[in-house]
Amino acid sequence: MFGLKSTVERSAERLIEEKLYEQVALELQEGKKRAGIWAKALANSNGSEDKAQSLYIQYHVQALKDEMILDNELNKQFTPPKKDTQQKQYKTEEERTKDIIVQNTKEYEHLIAKKKTPQKQYTTVETITIAQEEKNFTILAFIIFAVIVIVLFKATAS
Repeated sequence: MFGLKSTVERSAERLIEEKLYEQVALELQEGKKRAGIWAKALANSNGSEDKAQSLYIQYHVQALKDEMILDNELNKQFTPPKKDTQQKQYKTEEERTKDIIVQNTKEYEHLIAKKKTPQKQYTTVETITIAQEEKNFTILAFIIFAVIVIVLFKATAS
């Protein structure tokens, strides 16, 4: 009702989020970083390596959540509907909770298995270069936006 989530759904989401943070922590221990996310974290950290690390973890977890959502949507679109359209009936809320957690854990494990492909590791210099290019692009976009606003303002003032 009104898009509100049940306690069970919120609990399941928190458990999945914990697993995602764990995955990111393990990747960091192995020295693996996703270059695009790291570049964004560096660009938003004002040069602070500690802040960049913190932002990287947040951005990476959010990216994993987004990938799970997109993967789930694609699976819905390309998976034929089940013949048994009856919803499973649960005797207790606890039984329903366990089933949701099991389903979400299976989905999470499936996504983790797909992510085992190696990613290119960038040096600090390459990462800083990528972050600087992203920052330069943002500045350029802002300048173009400002020019358009000025032109439109002058055109409406005339």
